[in-house]
Amino acid sequence: MSSLRISKIEDTYYVHEKTKYYLYFPYEWLTTMAPGTGPNQCQKCVTHGIIDDAFIGYCVDCANYMYDMKRGHGFVFGKEQVDPDYKETSALYTYLKYTRYYFEATNIPAKKRKSSSTDSNIENDLSIHTISTDSISSQAELLRKLSVSSESEI
Repeated sequence: MSSLRISKIEDTYYVHEKTKYYLYFPYEWLTTMAPGTGPNQCQKCVTHGIIDDAFIGYCVDCANYMYDMKRGHGFVFGKEQVDPDYKETSALYTYLKYTRYYFEATNIPAKKRKSSSTDSNIENDLSIHTISTDSISSQAELLRKLSVSSESEI
């Protein structure tokens, strides 16, 4: 496994090899991307999987044909094409759960967002998913630690 080098962390994204990734995009996938996939090698991933200048998920072709929907179901113009029979591998229902993208896609009213997005609800809900067993907060903490250690190596 190659080493992961995070060069910068912001509130909504992190940078790896000059590419912005949405903060909760699973960092372990960065070192295991199949050739021809992702924002550095697939133009469809650039067109469909980048929102607000950060890569959020694979295009439909990469998600379906290269990853067999194990890394999400694929994005088309910034919207994931969720198969309701396989929500457990959907980006929206795993690493994007309780983010603004989830609320926008599922049309959950703003009044219900506050009670739905508590830290304990996020951790309890994410622990059952197969894509990432880490809570959102622990991934963010690990990314911050990686960023600090990478900066000290420079």
